[in-house]
Amino acid sequence: MHRRRRLSPCSSSLVHGYATIDNELVWEVATHVRRFLLRLSKGCCIGTPTSDGNCFTVQVVKHSQKSGIDLPFVVDESARPTPRSLRTELQSPGMATSPRSAVTERVWSRLPEGCRQVLEDELSPTDLQSLLLSLAHTRSGRIRPAEVLRRWKSDRFVRPATIDPGRLSEVENRLWRRLRDTPFEGLALSPVTSLGTCTSVGGVDQNRIVSTVRSSEVVSDPCNVLALEAALRRRSNNDQAHLASCHRVLRAQQFVESDAFAHFVIFALVSSARDSGSARTEAELLIMHLGFWQQVLDELLGPTWGRFAYTLIGDQSKGHQLVDMIRSELPAAPLTAYPERTQGIGYYHTAAFKILANTETVELEIGDGGFVGWTAELIPDAKERCLTSCVAPERLAGLMREN
Repeated sequence: MHRRRRLSPCSSSLVHGYATIDNELVWEVATHVRRFLLRLSKGCCIGTPTSDGNCFTVQVVKHSQKSGIDLPFVVDESARPTPRSLRTELQSPGMATSPRSAVTERVWSRLPEGCRQVLEDELSPTDLQSLLLSLAHTRSGRIRPAEVLRRWKSDRFVRPATIDPGRLSEVENRLWRRLRDTPFEGLALSPVTSLGTCTSVGGVDQNRIVSTVRSSEVVSDPCNVLALEAALRRRSNNDQAHLASCHRVLRAQQFVESDAFAHFVIFALVSSARDSGSARTEAELLIMHLGFWQQVLDELLGPTWGRFAYTLIGDQSKGHQLVDMIRSELPAAPLTAYPERTQGIGYYHTAAFKILANTETVELEIGDGGFVGWTAELIPDAKERCLTSCVAPERLAGLMREN
C-alpha cells in the first residue's frame, strides 16, 4: 500500500539554508567577488601577479558611477584545498546567536580585506544575486546523487511530514467551506515572498527564516504575507481587507519539542481597517475572527473543545471595553483572561489571544492571534488597525473526531 506524504517546501539544495563552510567555499567566494569587481570596475582596476604566480592582487579604483572604493583584493590559489578537506557544517539559521556569530566572523576573517564591505554594502541587489547564483551553480555542479540522498535522509528542512495528508486535507477543506460564509477572501500564496517580509515590520530575526539567493525568502508566516496584500488593497481605497490563506511554512529556528518539524501548515486570517473610534473597529475585527474560529472548532472538536485565553496589552480600560463588546456579540465564546502571558508582548499590542484545545491530559495550543502594527507601517497610517490569527491544521487533524 502506497502512503502519501506531505513534502517540505524546500528540496535538498543550496536554497534551503544547509550550508557547508570550508576553505574551498572561501576560495570560491573570493574568486567570484574578484570577477565581479573586475566587471563592475569597467577597466578601472589593475591586476598584478606575484613572482610565484599564485597570488593575484586587484586594486579597484572605481566601483560604480556613484561611489568609489579603494580595495586591495588578494586571492592565493596555492592555498586552495582539495575537495576532501575538513568541513564545518552550519546547522541552521535558527541556532544560537553567539555560535553563529563566531562561525560567521571566522569566515569573514579568511576573506580578503574589504570583501565584507563590498558584499554587504557596495554591490547592488541585482549584482549580489548574480554573484550568489553563480556560486550556487558552481557548487551544485559538484554534488553527486549519493550526497543528495544523504541530505534528503538527514536534513530536517526537507524531510516529509509524518501526518496523513488525506486527513490533513479533510481539515483544510472543512476550514475553507466554513470560510465561504464570511467576508474573508482566500489567497493561494507563493512558496516565497520578498526578502525582509518578516524582519521589516515584524521584528523577526532573519536567521529564523530560510533566505534564498534571489532576494526572496521562503514563507515562514502567511500572516506577514497577507498583511502585505492587505496594505496594498487598503492603499487602493478598499474600505476594509479581510484575507485568508492555508500555507505550508518553513522555519529555520530550532524547536525544543522532539516531534516539532521545521515545516508545517498554518491556516491564517488577516484583517485591516481604519480606526473608527471608541474601540469599535478592534471589536468588529475580533468578533469576526473569534466567531469564525468558534464555529470551526465547535464543528471539528465539539462544543467543549477548549477556550480563547486573552491578554489585554496597554490600555486596560480599552481592553475591558473590547471584552464586553465581544461577550455581547458572542455570548457562547469561551473567553478567559490570561494576564500572566509574556510570549508575544511587544510583538502584539492592544490585545492577544491563544486558542487552547482540551485533551485527555493537558491543554494544547492550536492557535494564536492579536493586533499588530504591520499595515499601519506599510500604508503608512497610524489609524490603521490590523488583526491576525491562525490555527495549526495538523494539530487539529490529530484532535479531530473520527466522524
